[in-house]
This record gives sequence, C-alpha cells and structure tokens, in this order.
Amino acid sequence: MVQFHIEKKVVSQKVSLLERWVDVVQNYGRGHFAVFALIIVPFSTTGTALPLERASASLVAQEAREESGVENLVRSVSDRALFLTEEIVFEFSQPIQNDLITLTLYPRTAVKEEWSEDRTRLSVTPLTQWQQDTKYSLAFNVAPHTSSVIYHFRSESLPRIAKESIPEEHGYFFAEKDASITLHMDRDLESYDFKVIPRVQLPIAVAMGESGRNLHVTFLEDLEEHKDVSFVLYAKHRDVSEKHFAPVEEVKVRMAAPQPDVWPVDQGERIALLENRVLPRVTEGKYVDINLKARVTTLFEDGEVIHMFFNSPGAPETPTPPGEYRVENKARRALSASFGVYLPFWMAFTADGKYGLHDLIEWPEDHPERPEGVYKESASSIDRAVSPGCVRHTPSQSQTIYEWAPVGTPVIIY
Repeated sequence: MVQFHIEKKVVSQKVSLLERWVDVVQNYGRGHFAVFALIIVPFSTTGTALPLERASASLVAQEAREESGVENLVRSVSDRALFLTEEIVFEFSQPIQNDLITLTLYPRTAVKEEWSEDRTRLSVTPLTQWQQDTKYSLAFNVAPHTSSVIYHFRSESLPRIAKESIPEEHGYFFAEKDASITLHMDRDLESYDFKVIPRVQLPIAVAMGESGRNLHVTFLEDLEEHKDVSFVLYAKHRDVSEKHFAPVEEVKVRMAAPQPDVWPVDQGERIALLENRVLPRVTEGKYVDINLKARVTTLFEDGEVIHMFFNSPGAPETPTPPGEYRVENKARRALSASFGVYLPFWMAFTADGKYGLHDLIEWPEDHPERPEGVYKESASSIDRAVSPGCVRHTPSQSQTIYEWAPVGTPVIIY
C-alpha cells in the first residue's frame, strides 16, 4: 500500500476521495502490481496547505509490494488454458470475507461465482461457455489492498482437422451408398459433438471412429451425378446446447457418381446416364476411354467429352483385356494375320498388335467365311459383345477416332 506522511488535520473526506482515485489508477497492470507514487497536497480545515513528507518512488513501490498481500493470499490458480466450459479456480491461504473480493473480467462475460463453505476457494464458471480461442483477463483485488493482480487465461479452440482420408480413383471419390471419408482430428473428441452439413442436398451421417480422434462421414445414398461438394464441419462442447454449434472447417471433395453394375439396355437411357457418370481419367491432352460394361467409347480432350460412341467389345469367351494402353500404330486398311480379314482404320493398343480399335471387318473375295453377297460386317454387331477381343465401331465413327487420335494417345479400358 502507498504510504503518505501528512499532518493529522487532513479532511477525511478528501483523503477518502484520493484513496478511491489511487484504487482506479492502480487497477491498471498486466500480471503484476501497478504502483504509482502520487504527489498529494493536503488541506487543513481552514484551507491552508499543510507540509507533506514525500517518499521516494522506489521506496513506495517496495512497501506496496511487501504490504499488499494480494499474491500471498492467492495460494494457487487453475490452469490458464481453459476448456470451453471449465471453471477458473482460486485457492486462498486464509478465509476471505464476503465484501473483500473484487473481480473484473474482460471481455465481459456472464459468469457464476461460487465459494467453498470455508471461504478459501472461489470458482468462476461461464453461464454458457467461454468463447473459443479467446484471451480473458481477470483483475483480482482483495480489500483493503489497493493493488490488483491481473490473471490471463485463454480458452481452447474447437477441434480442428489434422488430415483428411478420402479414397480416390483418378482424382475422384466415388460417392456411393455406405462409402465414407475419414477426418483425422487434432485431439480426442470425447467432450465434443459434431455435425457435417453439405452445401448441396446430400444425405450423410457422421460418427466417431474407434480411435476417439477420427470422424467418419458416410453417404447414405448413391450420388446421381459428378460434382464438387463442400461440407462444413460444426462442433460444440458436449455440455452446452445445440445453439452453440460453431463452424470448424470446410472440406471440399471432388465426387463422382458410382458406375452401375448393370447398364440400361435402351441406348438413350444409357447415354443419359453416362453423361452424368463418365469420368475423365486423364485431364491433359487427348485420350480414348472405353467402358466395356456400358459398351461405350468416349473421346476426351483436356478432361472434356469430345465424342461418345457405342462399340462392340470382345465376346465373353474372347474378352477385351482391360488396362491402360496407348495407340501403338495405325493403318487405314490393315490385314489381320490371325483371321485373314481387312480391318479398316486399324489402331493397335497393345505392343504385339493382337488387340486394337477398328471399323467393321471386311472379307476378301476369296475368304472362306465370307457370307454370300456380303463383303463388310453388318452394323448390327455394334453395341453387342461379339468380337474376338478388339473394339469395333461404325465406319464413320472409326474414321473419326482414327483421324482424331495420333500414335501415342492413351487408351484406357475398364
């Protein structure tokens, strides 16, 4: 406490006003005593100035630290890192009377103060919860001491996403029923509730993983078309109401609709479905995409659909081999060494030349299997799995592919 040496005839009312001013000034500080030496000119009852014995600033500060006793009264303070609903606890070295404690909290927050029966323990609890990731300053004063001690606390942030596990194929997550993505969080999640809200209409569920630090976001229905979807993860402390859910992070997923096990027989329905389901597996340059189940060939350039054709792949007993290939060589009218027939617009996609893309076959005049009066295979074979392993198209479509795709163009068959 700051001591002022004055004569006895000081007006008590004026001294009281000065003491209140000292209280105001000395409440400034940050984690330590804020002590000020003031020059006070007292007055006698007649208004005549009385002599004042001044103490040095260093002596005043030393005496204030020794006599304030605020820090000595506070035996311990709870951890300065606050959980969102956690109480702040002060333990005192002796019982504290009801009217001797002054607490000022910034930012202003509605709190509940509770004392132990023996008045040696004070808990300060938020009526709802602390604001997340916020610094709080609590000025603590015990009368009659004029110095305050300021304690600083910081509330915890809500859990954050440390890593995302999104199973992808060619850069896409296939969003089919029961498929899930995993969010690896930065801490244990026992004390929190979560919800995930997609920015588009999409039924999903969120559940905590066995490790206690993971969240699984599971899709309840198949996605109908490819789209980029953003999800917002919300969290709250388990001890507070639903209104305290707060956004944590946004997750962006490049999603693809799953490929059906059985494609429609009707070509119009199939093409309509393919327009929402076909995926560019190469996004730079040209490539030929062949879907064996749908029996559709799609030409992509820089990830965009250029053409889409029905094809005739290998028969069940002589299937077209799936895989990733490239155009090895080309010939406008190749002669098959294996079958002795012409293969217009030939484009080999295996290095041994055994398999390729081509037009409907043409029989030489002397070919033993040539149907009478016919030299070229019927287009009725398109959209049927009947070839010995190559992939056939109509004449105009074969020519389009031949002229569009140079040697080296990727060919992906699945």
